[in-house]
Amino acid sequence: MMTRIAATTSHFILSIVIFSVLFSILIFFWYPSPYFNVSGGWEGLKIAASVDLVLGPLLTFVIFNTKKDPKKRTMDLSIIVFIQLLALLWGMVTIYQQRPVATVFWLGSFLTVIASDFTEQNVDLTVLDNFGESHPVLVYVPDVIIEHKQYQFGQYADTGLSISPFYRSDLFQPLQTHFSEIQKFQLDILNLIKTNELVNNKLMMFLAEKQKQVNDFQYYKMFSKYNNVILIFSPNGELVGHLIF
Repeated sequence: MMTRIAATTSHFILSIVIFSVLFSILIFFWYPSPYFNVSGGWEGLKIAASVDLVLGPLLTFVIFNTKKDPKKRTMDLSIIVFIQLLALLWGMVTIYQQRPVATVFWLGSFLTVIASDFTEQNVDLTVLDNFGESHPVLVYVPDVIIEHKQYQFGQYADTGLSISPFYRSDLFQPLQTHFSEIQKFQLDILNLIKTNELVNNKLMMFLAEKQKQVNDFQYYKMFSKYNNVILIFSPNGELVGHLIF
């Protein structure tokens, strides 16, 4: 007969397998590097881990009782699995809605825009496919005139609320087409590596791997809630790497 510890252990091992699949989805599809670290991927992972690795096995440990008849034990485990899957589904939907879908250059730096920023405007995310096959897409928004900053959308049309230009897909333009226009906003990387040892060390590792020199690339700041980020581009506007510090 299966003991409580054995049942909990089995549930935990199964949860690890499920968690590994979810982790792979986050890393390779929803939050590709560097967005996993800078756009809330870790935060999303904590949600999934708390539900999958803690909630399910804990409920099994508390509820599983060898004194109950097999049908009741099966019913108990079925209810636990249902609760776990329901909570996990809620967590994954939340993570999916928060995934980055566009990296926008506006007013001198890059910013990430998440899926829910567009769905709240009733914007079909397939519109981003016009700017590239891999997401998040890299786009450029010009420094538009002031009335664009008062643009109202969707459910907020009658509230007096407005939306910033970098959330407006109708203003998006291909980054590579306008790459020459953003070059004046390059970071002074030579000065930065003189004053920041961490940046210097990470950049030297990157350059050694690429077998390139500092001046072979261009460096731009990306705003992030969780980390400092520098995006590294080739002279023709291709994103080739990043530094997180």
